[in-house]
Amino acid sequence: MKRKVLLGLICFSSMICFGFESDLISERPGQAYTPYCLKSGEVQFQLGANIQESVFNNNVIRFGLGEFFEISTVIDYTFENKLFVAPNVGFKLLLKESDRNIYSLQYGTNLHQFTDDYFTNTLSFISSHTLSDKVGVTFNGGINYMASEDELSNNYVLSLSFNPTSKIGLVFENYGELNDSFKSYFDVGIGYLVFPVLQVDTYLGTGLENKSEDLFINLGLTYRFDSNSKSYE
Repeated sequence: MKRKVLLGLICFSSMICFGFESDLISERPGQAYTPYCLKSGEVQFQLGANIQESVFNNNVIRFGLGEFFEISTVIDYTFENKLFVAPNVGFKLLLKESDRNIYSLQYGTNLHQFTDDYFTNTLSFISSHTLSDKVGVTFNGGINYMASEDELSNNYVLSLSFNPTSKIGLVFENYGELNDSFKSYFDVGIGYLVFPVLQVDTYLGTGLENKSEDLFINLGLTYRFDSNSKSYE
């Protein structure tokens, strides 16, 4: 029953919404990182909650240090065994930008000293490509080091976005990881630009094997604050 409802929502979402266009560039909804860096003085909050697991996950705070470099932190909360998951800190470096293509590197590591979580390191290559005025594709390819297993794993995200309007949007993604075995997942996300600096969104997905534990629904928002500006027009 859950699978039928999820697939129905995905189909319905695909018919009513096709993307948004705004100077607010969020990494929500969905899994993909954007290659763009915030401008100097900008602070962006990207907050999300997984409804089924009672977890506030992927709560990202990004700090712009120029159009070529930014730092960020990720903090997750849960209402189950423990309140906090080890926070993640990292940076993003823009490598190259042209009219239709942009490339970046992103690095992140968790502050495992504050919890009993294991140490991890992640290095990701990010690219974004404009196919037309309304269509774009983003690719993430990452390498993870997990101290608990003392080995490297690989992950990827392929995200397709449609941008015919300035308010409403949709992204469709395939993402996965390769460790001892290959796991692949799909999701669709919808965002609505309430104000130039505020977006609300939801995305939902499932695994390639259609297991019930892979089903999820996530709600969230993005807000950008510019310390160089006293007000927004």
